[in-house]
Amino acid sequence: MIIRNARLLVFALGLLLFKLGAAADSYHLAIQVERNGVDVVDTSADIEAGASADLQSNDAEADAEASVAKRILARVTPGQSAGDVSVQLQYFEKRNEEWVLLGEPSVVTSFGSEADIEFSADSDNHREADRYSIRLTVTSDGV
Repeated sequence: MIIRNARLLVFALGLLLFKLGAAADSYHLAIQVERNGVDVVDTSADIEAGASADLQSNDAEADAEASVAKRILARVTPGQSAGDVSVQLQYFEKRNEEWVLLGEPSVVTSFGSEADIEFSADSDNHREADRYSIRLTVTSDGV
């Protein structure tokens, strides 16, 4: 009887751990971007696991440099460890009516935790390279 109960307990714990570590079908991705210390993007999207989302922003108030259009292609996939997610981004800005890819940062983060990514990119007026800082959070879809 004790062995049978122990087997049931082990099975129940295994099922619980599987559910906790199971990959979500979709995620909610919140992203804030700063360029040279100035907020330029604050957006979010619901993304199906493994699919890409196209987030665009053209907020003149958030962008001190004359309403430069921004575009982020984002992809979220389950990480290799339970509770982790992998986030791949492509960051574009519109220059001379063309989308210019400025960076392709990626990060593996814990589900529900904030992650920070930084990268540099050539500026459009040939001065010092622009510094980009991205803060993102991945949670359950619709949260």
